[in-house]
Amino acid sequence: MQRVEGERLYSATDLVAFLECEHLSALDLRALDDEALRAERSQADESQQLIADKGDAHEKRHLADQHTQGRQVVDIAAGGGSISDRVQATLAAMRAGVEVIYQATLRDGCWVGHADFLRRVDGVASSLGAWSYEVADTKLARSPKAKFLLQLAFYSDLVAKAQGVAPRQMHVVLGDGTERNFRVADYAHYLESLRTRFLAAIEGLLGATRQAPYPVPCEHCDLCHWSKRCERRRLADDHLSQVAGITRIQTSRLQEAGVSTMAALAALPADARVARIQPETLVSHLASTHHESVRSFLNALIGKRAALDLAEAPEDDAKAPDLGMGDETSDGAAAVEAGDVQASSTSASKADATDESKRLLQQRQRYVQDTQRSIVDGVEAFLKTLRERAQTQPLGVVDLLRLRALLVVVLGAGSKKADLRPKDLNAEVRRRQVLPSRGDASWRGRIGRLLFEFFRDHAAARPPLIKSLHLEADDNQGLPEDVLECWATCFWAMCAMRVATDDAGAAFEVTSREAMLADDLYRFSRLLPQQSLGAVVQDVFAGMKRRYAERLGVSAERLELEHRALVDIAFVRSGVKQA
Repeated sequence: MQRVEGERLYSATDLVAFLECEHLSALDLRALDDEALRAERSQADESQQLIADKGDAHEKRHLADQHTQGRQVVDIAAGGGSISDRVQATLAAMRAGVEVIYQATLRDGCWVGHADFLRRVDGVASSLGAWSYEVADTKLARSPKAKFLLQLAFYSDLVAKAQGVAPRQMHVVLGDGTERNFRVADYAHYLESLRTRFLAAIEGLLGATRQAPYPVPCEHCDLCHWSKRCERRRLADDHLSQVAGITRIQTSRLQEAGVSTMAALAALPADARVARIQPETLVSHLASTHHESVRSFLNALIGKRAALDLAEAPEDDAKAPDLGMGDETSDGAAAVEAGDVQASSTSASKADATDESKRLLQQRQRYVQDTQRSIVDGVEAFLKTLRERAQTQPLGVVDLLRLRALLVVVLGAGSKKADLRPKDLNAEVRRRQVLPSRGDASWRGRIGRLLFEFFRDHAAARPPLIKSLHLEADDNQGLPEDVLECWATCFWAMCAMRVATDDAGAAFEVTSREAMLADDLYRFSRLLPQQSLGAVVQDVFAGMKRRYAERLGVSAERLELEHRALVDIAFVRSGVKQA
C-alpha cells in the first residue's frame, strides 16, 4: 500500500497479502499514517535478500533474451518520474505498438500495477489498433504458484482497461527458463470477487466498523515484515496459538467456551469437556499446558508408554505432499485457493540445475540455522518467563514439567556431530537433529543453560529458580511420581553432558562450573538413594537411552555409573543417615 498525492493506492501484492493474512493488511493500512508503527517493520533478512537478488537476475536475463532476439524493447522504469509519468509512458508505448514493454506501469482508480513485461500480440485488435498486449512475469520458482496467477490476472485486468479488450492469455517465465500460459478468463471472476472483499475490509477498518482480526500464526509469517510484532503480541496475550499442534478451529472452540489463554487452559481440570472438541484431543493435542497431559506426552515421547505409539516416530523427513492443483486452465478460482500449481515437465539446463542445487543447499543450511536459533531463543524466553513469574508467585509442578519438556526438545534436537551444517546435497539433514555437540548452538550448551538457571546457586547474585518451587508431597507416599520423572530427566540430561562424545569419539572436558552445577542439581532434588536409583527414575532412564543415547554419543553404561556416583556424593554431603 502507498499514499500518492493524498490517495491510497493498492497493488497486486496487497491483494496477495490480504489473501494470506487480513491482519497484515490492517497493519499495512495503519502504517500509512503511523510513523511509529512503520518503524516496527522487520527488514528482509540475508536469505530473503538473496532470493530477491536472484529473482532480479532472472528478470534481467529474460530482458537480455528479448534484446538478443531482436525485439523492440522500451524500459519504462529507465525514464524515472512519478507513477503518473510512468503510466503515461506505458500508454504511449502501447499506442505506438512497441513489441515489448519492460516494467510497465498501469493504473485504474485506486489500483496500480507494475508488470515485468507486456508483449504485443499481432492480429488481435484492440482500441490501440490491429494489435493488443498480454502480460508476462518472471518468477524464480520452478513451478507456478497461486499467488503468481493472481498477480498476472491483476495486471491483465489493468491491460484490459488500457486497451479496451481483455487479453486472452497471461504468461509466467519460471526459474528454469520454461514458460507456462494461462487463460485470463479462468481467473477474472475470482480476481473481481477478491478485490470486492479487499475494499470492503479496508473501508470497514477505516470507518471503524470492522476490527482487525487477531494475528493468528499462518504460513506467511516467515516472510512477513510484521512477524516479530505479532509474535510479541501473542506472547504478551498468553494466546492459545502457542499450544503445540493446536488448530484454528480448536482455538475458536476453546475461546467460545471461555478458555482464551494458555493459563486458562492449564487451569482446566483433567476431566474438563469443551463443546465440539473430543476429550482425547483436549488431553493429548493440548498437552503442552496441562499437568497430567504434559506428563503423558513426555512419557510417550521417550517410549515409557508405548500405547501412545510416539516412541517409534520416524526421524527422517517425510516426503513432501503433492500440492499440485491439476490442470492450470480448468478452474482458476480453485487454483488460487489451493496453493501450488503442478510443476512443468520441461528439463532444466545444466547451468540451471547447478543453480538449483546451490539454492537447495542454501535452503537446507538456512533450515538448520533457523531451527537452531528458534531453540536457543525458546530456551531464553522460557527462562525469562520463569524468572519473572518467580518474582511474584511460587513456581509449581507445571513449571517443572515445562522444564522437562524443553530438556526433551533440546535432547531430541541434539546430535553427536560437531557441525550439522550441510556442505553439499549428499549430506543428510534430519528434521529433528539440528543442535551440534560443539559450538554456540550445541545441545550441551542449551542443557547446561537450562539446568544452570534452575539449579545453580548464584550466591549473592540471585537464588536458583528451584528455590521458588513449591511442591506438595504426601507424608505417606513422598514425592509424586510426576515430580520424580522430572528429576530423572534432569539427572539424565546432566549426566549425558558429562559422558557424551562427539562424532570423532572425543570426550568433552567437564569444567569446574559443570561439576558445581551437577552438585547443586543432585543436592536440591533432595532425593534419597532409593528414590534416585528407584524404579521411576530407571524407567525414565531406559526411555531416554532408547530415544537419545546413540544419536548424542552417550554410553548408557557410563551414564549409569556417572549417575550413581553423583547420587553417592550428594547423599554423603547431605549428612542424612539412611534407615
